[in-house]
Amino acid sequence: MGWWSAFSASLGGLQFLAPLALWGFAALPLLWWLLRVTPPAPKKLVFPALSLLQDLPPIAQSPAQTPWWLLLLRLILLALLFLGLARPVLTPNADLPGSGPLIILIDNSWAAGGAWPVWQASLGSLCAEAERGQRSLLIIPTAPSQHSGVLNPIGPAPALTTCPTLAQLQPQAWPADHTAALQVLKEKRAPGNAVIWFNDGLRTPATDALDATLSHDGPLTVYQEERPHYLLQAPPQTAMDALAINVMRAAADEEAAVLVTAQDKAGKTLGIGEGHFAARDKNVTVRFDLPGDLRNQTARLVLQDSRNAGTVWLLDGRNARHQVGLIGDEVTQREQPLLNGLHYLERALNAHNDVGIGALDTLLARKAAIIVNTNERALLPEAQAKLAAWVQQGGVLVQFAGPELATDSTLLPTPLRQSRRDLGGIFSWAKPQGMQAFPKQSPFTGLTVPNDVTVSQQLLADPATLNGDTSWALLADGTPLVTGARQGRGYAVLFHVPASPGWSSLPLSGLFMQMLNRLVELGVSGSVVTEGTATLPPVQLLNGFGQLQPADARASALTPAEQKAYTPSPEHPPGYYGAAPGSRAFNLGQGIASILPFTPAHSENLRAQDNAHELRPWLLGAALLLLLLDMALALFMRGLVRLRPHAALMLLLLAAPTHAETSEQTALSDKIWLGTVTNGAGGRSDIAELGMEALAARVKQKTAVDQIGSIAINLEQDDLTLVPFLYWPLSENPQLSPQAQQKLQDFFAHGGMLLIDLASDPENNLTLRESGMPLPMLAPVKPDHPLYRTFYLLQDCPGRTDDGTFWSERDVSGRQDNVPALFIGARDWASAWASGGRGTRQQEMAMRCGLNLVMYALTGNYKMDQIHVQTIMERLNR
Repeated sequence: MGWWSAFSASLGGLQFLAPLALWGFAALPLLWWLLRVTPPAPKKLVFPALSLLQDLPPIAQSPAQTPWWLLLLRLILLALLFLGLARPVLTPNADLPGSGPLIILIDNSWAAGGAWPVWQASLGSLCAEAERGQRSLLIIPTAPSQHSGVLNPIGPAPALTTCPTLAQLQPQAWPADHTAALQVLKEKRAPGNAVIWFNDGLRTPATDALDATLSHDGPLTVYQEERPHYLLQAPPQTAMDALAINVMRAAADEEAAVLVTAQDKAGKTLGIGEGHFAARDKNVTVRFDLPGDLRNQTARLVLQDSRNAGTVWLLDGRNARHQVGLIGDEVTQREQPLLNGLHYLERALNAHNDVGIGALDTLLARKAAIIVNTNERALLPEAQAKLAAWVQQGGVLVQFAGPELATDSTLLPTPLRQSRRDLGGIFSWAKPQGMQAFPKQSPFTGLTVPNDVTVSQQLLADPATLNGDTSWALLADGTPLVTGARQGRGYAVLFHVPASPGWSSLPLSGLFMQMLNRLVELGVSGSVVTEGTATLPPVQLLNGFGQLQPADARASALTPAEQKAYTPSPEHPPGYYGAAPGSRAFNLGQGIASILPFTPAHSENLRAQDNAHELRPWLLGAALLLLLLDMALALFMRGLVRLRPHAALMLLLLAAPTHAETSEQTALSDKIWLGTVTNGAGGRSDIAELGMEALAARVKQKTAVDQIGSIAINLEQDDLTLVPFLYWPLSENPQLSPQAQQKLQDFFAHGGMLLIDLASDPENNLTLRESGMPLPMLAPVKPDHPLYRTFYLLQDCPGRTDDGTFWSERDVSGRQDNVPALFIGARDWASAWASGGRGTRQQEMAMRCGLNLVMYALTGNYKMDQIHVQTIMERLNR
């Protein structure tokens, strides 16, 4: 078939998908001979009565053979038929490489989340090409989908079978496994099979070996999205006293700046931190200066303009700064700090909490999580009563042995003996005691006890009242060092040593800080889920786009050992584990020490959307028209149809080519167009256009609107007359001219609808304010808004996220049919639409909301009439 390849190449942009049909041209000479054959001549018989008619001229004459022009017409008709059956394709993409099954290797790891919409469009183009070429596909996703180290390849099977599965593929929230991918290739790849590798741009230990094997065994094409890769990790110890995050990048080759937003559970931005990379910096620490209340509301840190699990850092109760109250006097503390227990308590608690020292009434007004009393000063009976009532309502009181400790107080967890115990004194044979491991029922379980913590004196508890539940920390000989008991809804805790180092070395150790922070956590949540001591079931998990979703059946609980050395995997994706209020956040950056860039020897740009055009419908349609013309001419030549002069003139006028209007507005009038505004869209315009194409396809599929498409709109240049709905991914100042602003005003006045999608919350968005956009008064969209029942019945309008408030025009009385002209949010709708709704449930709900918006713009407020049905029926009954 080498001659056929040369022939196809000579045709340039023309290709035949069924070339065997072209053998029909070999039959054209035979068909030409058959078509020109005339019926046999009539036999002559002498009939005397007809001799009188010999000299009369005939009224009609029949040709002796088929006219040449009719013969040519029929040959052209057959040629068009053969060409149509051969399925010619005009201006197709380049031929797929190699022979046999085509292998598509996809790094659907966490690093591919940002490039996924573009990859999906390119994969759709490859699938269309493979279907036309009748090629089989073997699809190998390199991120495990079931068990770590086990991949789930698809195929090899015909493209018509594998492509629907390929469209449902999504990025995962863990790294790619190139070792397993290399093993699958060795098992399934045959010599000559071409490989197309969608590479995520990150290097793993087996990436170089995989690249070398792919390059050596057959044709290889590598597609790689050129964008920087970042990963959020725990901040360094020097930043632990503030809310901070470490940002790591793969390639440290040039200066760069990053923005990280602190968000609450609803996605509202509470603060923004900025980091600057020098030319060779691999890491940068981003800090947030937030008040205590806002810091405690922060649920996650998100790298701006990113869409993957590695650029989201989830926070839990361990990251909050809580109010802690110390009963005492700051002046006394400063006079002799090394002898005052308040000094050691403040130093131990201040790193992770907001510590206040003062009178009891002041501490109660601050709503402290716990209150600590060193018992260096006696409390009045009135203060003790207030403290007891606070504990009964859920407070946690922590007391230390001191000169004013009342051994008969009801605020003690267990009765005490009147005397203290000396260990290692001049009148004692005993030596200072160390500590045992913490009991299982203790809030301190899991903390490591250092060997250098010793106790030389202690208050003794009455052994008759001790039990396993109240002994939270024990000395080596089994006597209690810390006791605690529930009182009402709160807890009373007693350290049997002072907060100063006179009786023990505990206040000088790091264990002291850890124990106090566990007690703070006890005061915040009412219970303690100790990391590394209990199995934590998955609750909410991150997907490959960095979105939190309910845990599915594939994820399993984290054992204590897995908590201490967390590694993201299909069994343990990043997210929240353990029931509230003690749930724990596990992030992708905890299990990845470093990220490195991978630059292949040769990489290509991603394939664009499929731009091949099949000519078969046009060729077969032209053949049908010629067949109808042939039938009409045959009837005319047989005299069964007479053509009047004025009828012939009409046919000529209809057949004559008319002057086609070339204006763009006339060309656009054939369809309803959904517009994507490119002004100020920045790097989001490509994904926005893909999303609008998918939304237009869904509208065409689900509604009676069959003539609909998407188009890019420049507000400075393009006409908005024939565009009823606009989507604007506003990410930078568009600097609209007065003419463009007036154009938007006219667009609103004539019933157009605009959806603005911002990169951050609209309330604090400077880009929106400085854009020159004519903004009306806004209000949150209410749950009973007509938008939510225009086509689908909805409760919200999510995008890639459902974060933040969804706003619309407050006063619509001056609009046509009371339909708002403007909707605003920061939910990244286009990214969700680009999936076609074939991904998560949230992506499907985003697609449904987009369809509702389009139908709302096209049909108006007719759904509001249903509200008045009952009133109308009552009036008719009267």
